[in-house]
Amino acid sequence: MPSTVFVFSYMGRAVVATSFFLSSGWKITHPGEFSDAYRRIGPRFLDFSGWIGWALAVVEIVVGCSILLTGVSRAVIVLPSLLLLAVLSLALLLAPDLQSGCGCWTKPPGTPPRHVYLSRNLILAVFALTGLASGPGDSINFGVIALSLIVGGLISFALMELPEIRTVWLAGRPSTGR
Repeated sequence: MPSTVFVFSYMGRAVVATSFFLSSGWKITHPGEFSDAYRRIGPRFLDFSGWIGWALAVVEIVVGCSILLTGVSRAVIVLPSLLLLAVLSLALLLAPDLQSGCGCWTKPPGTPPRHVYLSRNLILAVFALTGLASGPGDSINFGVIALSLIVGGLISFALMELPEIRTVWLAGRPSTGR
């Protein structure tokens, strides 16, 4: 029977992996929206072309799959996801504006402040760090892995919708000028 530590560790990894899978799927199925976001966020020296969306989607899928591996050093499987989150967060931080969204999910109405996207990436990084935990009796249990993927998918979907949730939460409230 797997330890509770393994269950929570794997669930955290599943949240990060499914977030990468959702983001890559969105890029592939919404190339126009991704193109608009990339032009505002992406580095100026690397002009947009269709292959960039596909390449980034492939990187996200590979990193998402790697963090789900069991039996591999935890530092080895967690590091790529933290590096990818850091690079994506840096791009969001340096972007002149986020009028077209983050390039990883549907753009909510209005323009959510930068900190919403950065907070989401920070939460994902914390979930990735839970993948470093280990406990006695860590073993592969396909029921636990399946449940982790389902719960991780639900949590990651909510995290991807965080800018939209913020918009709904603040609807009808007087503007604070932020």
